[in-house]
Amino acid sequence: MGAYIHIGLVTKISFSKKDSDKINNIFSNIDDFKSVLEKDTNLSMQYFEVNEIDGAYSFEVQKTLLEPSPLANFLADFFEFYYFGEPKLFEYAQNEIIAPVAALTSVDDLFGYTHDDKGNYFRAFKRESYLHHRKLPEIYIERFKFDYLLIEHHGKAWLETYEPFFSYIERLIRLKHSQSQANLVKLFLDE
Repeated sequence: MGAYIHIGLVTKISFSKKDSDKINNIFSNIDDFKSVLEKDTNLSMQYFEVNEIDGAYSFEVQKTLLEPSPLANFLADFFEFYYFGEPKLFEYAQNEIIAPVAALTSVDDLFGYTHDDKGNYFRAFKRESYLHHRKLPEIYIERFKFDYLLIEHHGKAWLETYEPFFSYIERLIRLKHSQSQANLVKLFLDE
């Protein structure tokens, strides 16, 4: 079955109350669980703050990583490398993604950044969710949810065994880009 490849900045990872009860029963503290989660997701959990609401855990990205100026710097670095050798595509990214993000005044503005003044839709920064269906090491959790801001979108992918390839690309992104936002990048197959 084919799915679209999304590259996104993870803003939140959430678990149900039932899964939070399992986490509390298996791990002596939440930092031990964060270590397991970090290995499975390739995300640096140091950039996420733990929240517990009605007994359910969520890990939300530190808002400073989504501030417009440092985020625009990361996006410029990311797209320059991503579109290496394709100056027209990089110019598009500069004009349609990077410059508008740099012009925003707050993180709250970023979350509303899906349409311009004329109502035109931006493909980047659409808010998305992805249900992760894989057993975590050391604990059986049927699924948990990633919320992310879409930064790149590609056509249908037909292979079902992309996980090692995605993990490899995620690690390369972290090695190439020194900005903290690189630690939030995750690739998804989304239908």
